[in-house]
Parts: sequence; C-alpha cells; structure tokens
Amino acid sequence: METFIEYAKRKKRIPPRKLTPKDIGRKGKLHFNVVDWTWMYQEGNKEKVLIIERIEFEKLEGERSNKIARLPDKEYRLGYCIVGKNGHLKNKWCWGQFSPHVGIGELGKLIAQAIDEGTILQEDIDHLSNALSGS
Repeated sequence: METFIEYAKRKKRIPPRKLTPKDIGRKGKLHFNVVDWTWMYQEGNKEKVLIIERIEFEKLEGERSNKIARLPDKEYRLGYCIVGKNGHLKNKWCWGQFSPHVGIGELGKLIAQAIDEGTILQEDIDHLSNALSGS
C-alpha cells in the first residue's frame, strides 16, 4: 500500500492546487486556491491523516444559494484522509467524507504544527487572540 505522501503526490493534493466545490444550491461552483497545508497522522492510527488547509477564494461560477453572505478572502479547512475499508477504496487513501473527530490534545498539536509551518498566519493568530480576549 502506498504511503500518505505518495497518495497526495499522485492525486495532486499537495499545495498549491485548485479546489472547486459545488455551491449548496447546486447552481454554482466556488473556486478556491489551496495555498498551504499541514498534515499529521492521527495518534495511534497510521491509516488516518488530519489536515488543515489555508484556502483563498478566487471566483464564483454561476449562482450562490446564499446571496447575502460574503465569502471571505481566506479560510481554513479541516479535513482528513483515511485508508478505505470497503469496496473499490479498500486499502486506498481517500479524502474523508465526514467532518473530522479530533481530541482537544490532538487538535492543539495540529494547530501548533500549522502555526510552526506557516499554514496558519500570524495575522490570523492575532485576530483569534483578540476575539478570545474580547478586544
């Protein structure tokens, strides 16, 4: 079985890359640039990788279902890749279908690693610190 990094290279998941999800209303497509990422194996599980991606909005193609909300220029996306257990994905890496479940200690390690690697920017850390302190 291939390693996670072999999978990421083969599937062109390593930044910089494009991300184009459909809008929730299915009448439009959002275009993002994945600028940077940080990943780490889940503790005690070499078949699951936790990921933080810094993404930047590029453009909207078509219509958005929510016409009021403004898309931020920059966002952070949490996700995971896992080795499949069934069907055609058995023993193959794939992007996790659901939201990741992460313990607070592990989340702290992933965030600290993302800060150290520059995935999470200092300006965003400052903004978060101000929000937490009520400033």
